[in-house]
Amino acid sequence: MRHLYITLLTALMGGIAAQAQTADYQPLVREGVRWINHSHLSATNYGGDNTYYAIEFHGDTSIVTDDVPHSYKKCYRYNIDLTQPRTTISIEGEKPVAFVREEDNNVYVIDANWIDTEYKLYSYQPGKVLFYNRYLDTQEPGWCEEYNYKNTVEINGNACRSYEGDFGLFIESVGLVSEEMGDLLWPKWTLVPGDDYFYGLEQLEDLHGKILYKAQPETDYQPLVREGRTWVYKYTYDYDDNPYAFFYTLKFEGDTVINKQLYKKCFREAIDAMKIDTFFEQHAERYDYSSFFHSDSEPVAFVREDNGKVYAIFNHHRLCIGWQEVLDHLGLLNYNNETGEFEVSQSEAMIYNFDQIEQKYEKSGIILDGVTCNEYWKMIYGNHRLVQFTESVGRVNGGDLIIPNWIVYTGDYDTSSLCYVMDEANRIIYVNPDYTEIKYDVNGDGKVDVADVNIVINGILNETYDLNAADVTGDEKIDIADVNAIIDAMLTK
Repeated sequence: MRHLYITLLTALMGGIAAQAQTADYQPLVREGVRWINHSHLSATNYGGDNTYYAIEFHGDTSIVTDDVPHSYKKCYRYNIDLTQPRTTISIEGEKPVAFVREEDNNVYVIDANWIDTEYKLYSYQPGKVLFYNRYLDTQEPGWCEEYNYKNTVEINGNACRSYEGDFGLFIESVGLVSEEMGDLLWPKWTLVPGDDYFYGLEQLEDLHGKILYKAQPETDYQPLVREGRTWVYKYTYDYDDNPYAFFYTLKFEGDTVINKQLYKKCFREAIDAMKIDTFFEQHAERYDYSSFFHSDSEPVAFVREDNGKVYAIFNHHRLCIGWQEVLDHLGLLNYNNETGEFEVSQSEAMIYNFDQIEQKYEKSGIILDGVTCNEYWKMIYGNHRLVQFTESVGRVNGGDLIIPNWIVYTGDYDTSSLCYVMDEANRIIYVNPDYTEIKYDVNGDGKVDVADVNIVINGILNETYDLNAADVTGDEKIDIADVNAIIDAMLTK
């Protein structure tokens, strides 16, 4: 019976995914649409700094490759001004930059400068899309990037499969969706590497200028200071190769008026107070604030927001370990020469300015609780996108909600960073991309799916499980409630 239940559940979830993937294939190479791409930074090869160019297919031609004639679409690329009407654009007299054909769910391209060589660019396969590198393929035949099925989205009334990989999304009928990793026919990794290539899709439109898909939709600013959300953070201490970590939360509850300004009260609470008490007992010689994370009625700060700028007045008795250094960094700590003591200013400090953040980092859109928010990030280690700030979430890596740059006085041994954000119903609505210990993620693979359900079911039936991982409800037992909680998380995420 137990095998039947697990099999049926797995089949059910697999069937849902399979149904989503069996929509009619939507071709990529077609006339009647144009791809608008944004060239930015020093992408001098494709239009210069902060300009736009279009890619469009128009007309057919026959080219013989491997002694076989094939029909190709002519591909044109031209600069474009998004402020001007685009209903009368003509490509008469323009020379094609490439010739492209699509056959049996594969896309092939011939660069107009190398007319004697055809490259396979994309290959649709069940559950994934393969991107072939036209240069590496000469050295390592078959080398490719693999994008795996994510979901199905609607593009101009058609159900199109979406695939996710290291450099963004790939969507049927749209192609590569990435801010800086290339365009429809020239993905960055297929070209000679270089930091001067930064270009990506802005939008897909018909020939009358109607937008069919927008890669980075314009969004209204989403406020950070709000009630009804809980921010969960992981505090990590690593000194003398003795790693230690615990979790705490921050949230806004209630209002107060200070200096004729309305502020939200910000409270901090320990998730595991006993574990934190043990930590402070072990390190009493270094820390004096044993009540640092304990829950009580005293706010840790008072916070307000005004046009993308966030201000805070700190309760320094409840602030953090090394609070003097933090307040000094924020310009809120003064030294009294007469008393020899530090005095805390009651002035407010600006802790976020999203106008400055927008100028400093790359920006893209993310759906958060049904609303598109701006996410700010930078590339590190060559190809890893490290998220720095997210609208309505705050600092993501290296700090917490009210102290965005929290590295406490012991140096790099003590850090805090966001795990995830929950709504009023305790649903996880945002997860730090660099945090993999997601609630309900029993097997620790960074996602919540049927594999986690099966582990808990097997644990119940065989009485073999890791209590800390499988007890997702936190009631210190493993039962059907844990199974239901994981399924609910899968259906509502």
